[in-house]
Amino acid sequence: MAGVSDIEGVLAAIDEFGSCLAVQDLDGTLALLADDPNVVVIPSEGVEAHRGRSAVESFLGRIYAGPRRYSWRWRDRWVLAEGAWASFVALGDEFVDVAGAERLVIPYCLTGTLVRRDGSWRFLLLHGSEEASAS
Repeated sequence: MAGVSDIEGVLAAIDEFGSCLAVQDLDGTLALLADDPNVVVIPSEGVEAHRGRSAVESFLGRIYAGPRRYSWRWRDRWVLAEGAWASFVALGDEFVDVAGAERLVIPYCLTGTLVRRDGSWRFLLLHGSEEASAS
């Protein structure tokens, strides 16, 4: 059974990931990933999976170099943790900011799997999903 500290640790990792995303801190973001050849990020845009550390780093580098700035506000999050593994669901809104444009607010879901390595929770899988536009 997951202890409160496990759940709090996973929630803190999700918050830290969001903070790094908001300020486009690539090094900080990469430090939150598991050092594992199978680390995967599946973004909300399309179904392309970025598998492996170099693919994930390349994807995040492109996102952070672009004109859009992303951040999240969660309405609900839950965590399941067992031993060295945890999974989570986070439901809320994604904010997309571009200089000179109105902020977009998009319903967003982030799910993932983390592993505990050296006492810290690290992301092994992240999958984002945003509401499709009505157009």
